[in-house]
Amino acid sequence: MLDTNITSNDDTSLFDIGTQQSYAIQFWIFLFLIIPSIISALFALYHLLRERALRQALHNHIIIILIIINLFYQMTDMCFFIHYFRTYQSFMPTPTFRLFWGYIDWSFNKTSTHGSHTFIKTGSNTHDIKRLAMPWPNQPAKPLILFAGEGTHERFYGTAHGAFMTGIREAKRIVELYKKEFINQ
Repeated sequence: MLDTNITSNDDTSLFDIGTQQSYAIQFWIFLFLIIPSIISALFALYHLLRERALRQALHNHIIIILIIINLFYQMTDMCFFIHYFRTYQSFMPTPTFRLFWGYIDWSFNKTSTHGSHTFIKTGSNTHDIKRLAMPWPNQPAKPLILFAGEGTHERFYGTAHGAFMTGIREAKRIVELYKKEFINQ
């Protein structure tokens, strides 16, 4: 009788071949997209900082800050993703790096969102969440605005999963609207 319990020291054996192929595809997609993204961000930043009139225009200040934050994200986080998809191992940070990264993440999050989070107001119930998720105008005809996001899911309120599920819900609603329009033609 053959022993089917085979052990291996190779870390990649934990993944099936489909996962390995998926990670290889994701690696190349990230790599091919991150390079032109970094180049175009550097070009835009150079263009905005080189000319004095553009640099001093008040409305360009926020664009310059956003480009710098984006470059920081691309040079760090995206490189970690690429490393993981290439080696199947996550980057092992030192305690100092973790402290620094936590501070940077916290400060960017607090400054960009002003600490805002979705929350259910005192005295609210699930009917209020349903009402927030209804399309506008709420008529059988084609709605103009559809609402999705973490604040529009009754069960997974305030979570990324809730945002994902409501995105799917609204995508299905759009598909149904186009199906009706296509059938009526």
